[in-house]
This record gives sequence, C-alpha cells and structure tokens, in this order.
Amino acid sequence: MTTARLSELTGLDRSAFTRWRRGERPTLDTARLVAKAFGISPLEVMVEAQLIFPEEAGMKGMRSPDPGALTDQQLVAELSRRLKRSSPSDT
Repeated sequence: MTTARLSELTGLDRSAFTRWRRGERPTLDTARLVAKAFGISPLEVMVEAQLIFPEEAGMKGMRSPDPGALTDQQLVAELSRRLKRSSPSDT
C-alpha cells in the first residue's frame, strides 16, 4: 500500500508515516486512526507499534516481523527503530 493511500484511509499526513518508518512511534490517537482504517482492534495496532506489550493488551501469540520476510530496507528500518527504542539516551 502506498503512503498516499494510507494517508487517504486514515486522514493522517503522509509525513507521519515517514516519521514512523524512521523510528518515531505513533501516538495513541494515531494508532486508533490506523486501527479504524483497517477495521482492526486499536490494541493490535498499539502492540505492533510497541506502545504496549501483548500481555498488557491480553493478546497472546503476537510475534515480531519475520526478518526473512522483510526487504533489506524494511529490515534496516526495523533495526534502527529497535536501537532507538533501547538507546541509553531514552532513559
């Protein structure tokens, strides 16, 4: 799905999705908009965005993306996001 289409479905600015790909986490309000656009639970989006843990949402069996299924660019973005999240400067 293109960023333009995602923006159209959610009503969010395209730049929000670019920031997310670069490691910035969405807010709870934007996670709700994404959930509504895809007809899924906001909890599911919040878990995938790592705003909450699966246990907090009462969701079992949710997994991280399969690295083998990601493109090189997606893999680098995921690693960058995780490194930023665990950076000592965040504490």
